[in-house]
Amino acid sequence: MVYIEEAHAADEWPVGSLTSVTEQPKTLEHRIELAQCVHTSPELLNSTTNIEVLCDTMENSFQDTMACWPIRFFVLEPASGVLQFKAQPDLSPDVYGYPLERLRDWLSNNAR
Repeated sequence: MVYIEEAHAADEWPVGSLTSVTEQPKTLEHRIELAQCVHTSPELLNSTTNIEVLCDTMENSFQDTMACWPIRFFVLEPASGVLQFKAQPDLSPDVYGYPLERLRDWLSNNAR
């Protein structure tokens, strides 16, 4: 997984407490810290998954290449870089974000 810039950072484009949960990282260290939260999220991963989480550069080279806004979760085949999974946001009022269960289920069924 590649962690990229925040779409709705609280200090840039806040859209509510369910979505704007952090400020935009100003350093690579902060971006890595946020990526590790994704990597260790029990709602997202379980003990049988072995997922490498990478961070985009502060120049946003992955973001610029993949043009991934507004989609924020991609899974790439490590050896080839082929896109394997792309999460779609749920914009219903009770979720308004990403149902992490779909990503978790995909990872559980497909990750080695």
